[in-house]
Amino acid sequence: MKRRSGFLKGILKYGTIVAVGIFIFYVVKSSFGSEECDLTKIQYMSSEHAKSAQKYAEQVLQAECRPSFVKKQMSRLFAEKYSKETSPFLRKDINAQMDAFKYEPPFGFHKLSEKLQDVLDLLPEHDLPESFQLKHCKRCVVVGNGGVLHGLELGYALNQFDVVIRLNNAPVQGYTDHVGNKTTIRMTYPEGAPLSEQEYYPNGLFVVVLFKSVDLSWIQAMVKNESLNVPTIGVTAVVLATHLCDEVSLAGFGYDLSQPNTQLHYYDNLCMAAMNGQTMHNVTTETKFLQKLIKEGVVKDLSGGIYCDFCPKTS
Repeated sequence: MKRRSGFLKGILKYGTIVAVGIFIFYVVKSSFGSEECDLTKIQYMSSEHAKSAQKYAEQVLQAECRPSFVKKQMSRLFAEKYSKETSPFLRKDINAQMDAFKYEPPFGFHKLSEKLQDVLDLLPEHDLPESFQLKHCKRCVVVGNGGVLHGLELGYALNQFDVVIRLNNAPVQGYTDHVGNKTTIRMTYPEGAPLSEQEYYPNGLFVVVLFKSVDLSWIQAMVKNESLNVPTIGVTAVVLATHLCDEVSLAGFGYDLSQPNTQLHYYDNLCMAAMNGQTMHNVTTETKFLQKLIKEGVVKDLSGGIYCDFCPKTS
């Protein structure tokens, strides 16, 4: 329980402080291995399940948007670990943001204030565009890279959200039926940044990167301490979304390690078994965290990979 509490405290209280602008950490590329799936043998979602997912997404979008809903719910569930007042953006007046310097990378900027200031001075903005800020009630969707998206044809619905957050270098071209093509924010690390010009959403893409000059020190620490776990960029994106929007949904999340022959990502032929070799993420703890958010009604799971609200209930 102690470990789980520490995880939640870290991701909820400090993960968003240093999120968008120049920093959202992404731990070194997970060595997924070379376990490839024979996609011809993978059974994708039934047409009934896909229709249910599409209908559920429509219901989420058609319901009346509730201002500040997700922040209130997060504060209710994690009163001592989540602050509604936390800004997800680093501002240029870094002296007023001392919490950002409590921890060393990738959780903070301890002893890096001068370098941080230099980088921030180069950035033109530190917030969402004014057109987003003026909207009375905003809906976010965080689009994960899971194979669970394949066949659901949620692309049209995902494009209807006000803010669409994508992860790493997951492509949209060629997969728009499944994942849409609107991108407001892409959370990534430099080596995983786009892709091609076609992957950019005009006037809307924010590339979130790690301050690379400090990579080696914390990566080397990880190598020496294989038991060190850090949150995935996906769960960090979900928490970030709770600070950006009034309502939050997710799609494409869920690692079912009990199904090693299922497709890991929607865009490649890696199998779920490839996750067995990684040690830096605690997938089980993250799943429980996301399940709690979904079951409590804080966020919606549009693809049902974490917890399926639209699936038939078994007795």
